[in-house]
Amino acid sequence: MYEIVLSFAGEQRPYVREVAEVLKATEVAVFSDEYEEVSMWGKHLTEHLATVYGGTARYCVMFISSNYAEKVWTTHERRVAFAKAVTEKKEYILPSAV
Repeated sequence: MYEIVLSFAGEQRPYVREVAEVLKATEVAVFSDEYEEVSMWGKHLTEHLATVYGGTARYCVMFISSNYAEKVWTTHERRVAFAKAVTEKKEYILPSAV
């Protein structure tokens, strides 16, 4: 469903929004929570995000920052993404410093 999923702390949202817009403009199927607010409404987010970050996406771009390391949701996304990378034994996580 997604070619790239984005994982980031809320403090980096303005920068990540710009990245997401560039990806969308080049017709890359991208997951960013802002684009999915309606589809995520009412879902059990722990399970849903595990499906997103551990699903069929080609890459997970993690925007690493001190804020990222402290957040509960980014920790969940990171753990799920790492589990997928280890299980599939191929490049999946693309870290990016903010």
